[in-house]
Amino acid sequence: MKITFRNDVNIEAPIDKVWRIVSDFANYHKWCSLISEILPVKGTSDKIKPGAKFVRKFNYGFPFGISEEIITVIQEAPRHYFAYKHGNIFIKVLHLVYLKEGPRGTYMVLITVYRGYFTFLVLPLWFRLRHLQRKFLRELKQYCELKVA
Repeated sequence: MKITFRNDVNIEAPIDKVWRIVSDFANYHKWCSLISEILPVKGTSDKIKPGAKFVRKFNYGFPFGISEEIITVIQEAPRHYFAYKHGNIFIKVLHLVYLKEGPRGTYMVLITVYRGYFTFLVLPLWFRLRHLQRKFLRELKQYCELKVA
């Protein structure tokens, strides 16, 4: 079974600046209230590149609180795209981040795919997970546009 969430946003900032912010995992906590920290796993790079591993502390909110997850970057094309995954024995999660130059800045798409036998567990949380994805994009947009001004 598979569940996919897709959201997009237009950010009034140059693609290079948006890429620098969105690909800098170490500083997500400065602009994203959902993430308290993302640190590279010992012995791996702190850069977004295939194979890089990070520990992410993500706040899912009540009643779940903060979850510590190991994420692995699986693909990357500078200024345009990166993908990372995480999961457990019940569910696998894939996040895809696309950037494209738009007429007034940067167009960004965030796609999250949940797969696994226990994906049905995601269904009751559907609205919450969709809200979290939208909140992430809203906070990114705000931060990028403030950093440009």
